[in-house]
This record gives sequence, C-alpha cells and structure tokens, in this order.
Amino acid sequence: MGDLVLSGDGLSLADAVRAAKSPQTRLRAGRAAMKRVRASRAVIDAALAEGRPVYGVNTGFGKLQGRAIAAGDLKRLQRNLVLSHACGVGEPFWYHVGPRASAFIDHELGESGLHFFGEAGVAYRFGNRDTDLPVPTWVGRAVRAHLNLLENLSVFAILVLVAHVSGHANATTALGATIFFWARVAHAATYIGGIIYARTGMFFIGLVGEIMILRQLF
Repeated sequence: MGDLVLSGDGLSLADAVRAAKSPQTRLRAGRAAMKRVRASRAVIDAALAEGRPVYGVNTGFGKLQGRAIAAGDLKRLQRNLVLSHACGVGEPFWYHVGPRASAFIDHELGESGLHFFGEAGVAYRFGNRDTDLPVPTWVGRAVRAHLNLLENLSVFAILVLVAHVSGHANATTALGATIFFWARVAHAATYIGGIIYARTGMFFIGLVGEIMILRQLF
C-alpha cells in the first residue's frame, strides 16, 4: 500500500483509516517533522540539564505538580502516564492499530504542539509572557467582550443577591435577569462579529435589565 509520511500537516481521515486497516502501509516521519521533534526534545533536555521543573516531565501531575520526580524515575513516570490512560471497553483493537494510533498522536504533536513552540519561540513559552502574540482581530474582540462582561457581571450579581436576600425578588426581577442574560449573550456575539451598533444596543438592553432589578429594591 506504500508509505504514509507524517509531515505534521495534511493528514486526511482517509489516510488515517487506510493506515489503520492496512498492516502493509508503513508509517514514517518526514524530515521537517522530525526536525521539529528534535528541536522540542532539545528544549526539554536543556531544561532538565539546568534542573528546571517541567510539568509532567520531572514533576507530578495535577495536585502533585509541585512534587519533584527523581532523575532515575523519569522514564517510569512517562510509562505510568501512558498506562494510566490505557483503558477501554469492547473487543480489542487489531494488533496494528495501537502503534498507528500512537503515530497519529505524534503527528498531531508535530502539527500543533511543536508549531506552538515554533511560532511563539521557546523564550516566550518559558518566560513571563510580558508581550502579546499577534492574534486574529476577532480574538482581540472576544477578549474585550469578556472583560466587558466581567465589569458588568459584578453589578448584576450584587443586584440579584440583594433582591433575593431582602425579599424583593419577584416576576419583574426575574424578567430583568432574563433580559440581562440574553442581552449579554447577544452582546458577546455581536462584539466578536464586529457589528458595532448592534453591540452597543445589546449593552444598553442589558443595562435596562439591571435597572429593572434595581427599581424593585426601593
């Protein structure tokens, strides 16, 4: 069936199915992908040589992230990580599917994780990230919409809690809360979509919902 070259991009679903079903299809990594893999490995090796903690490499996982792992136990740590996720139900896979699944994981690392290093730079990923990376314009709008929501959410939360605790919660406060919720959803959508006048309108509609709650407190 020929070779399937894992280059870090361009892997189609048809290619993956063909390789999984055909033991005759040989999988091999492309030169560019292996170059990125080696570059990534060099970053890890350098960090370990300097004694720097690297999450999941020489530290524990989750709540144990602050626990240092001895150098002699690093290989066992990685093996145990794989074994801890080795589970499933139903009939066993064909004998050649497991290795191919691992190869496809490597492919995705080459496409996403290693590009993640390459685009931003190793210094940025391991540094304080004092500067921002270039992002699409809609991402910047999404961040600003999120910050705007946080600014208004605290006021909304106070109004709702006071209305509830003071016994002033009624159909009007419920309607005001509903208006606020859907107005904020629409505000986020129009903000991210760059629809400026609709975005402003949604902001003021949400404000009307808050005022409805406020008026019931007096």
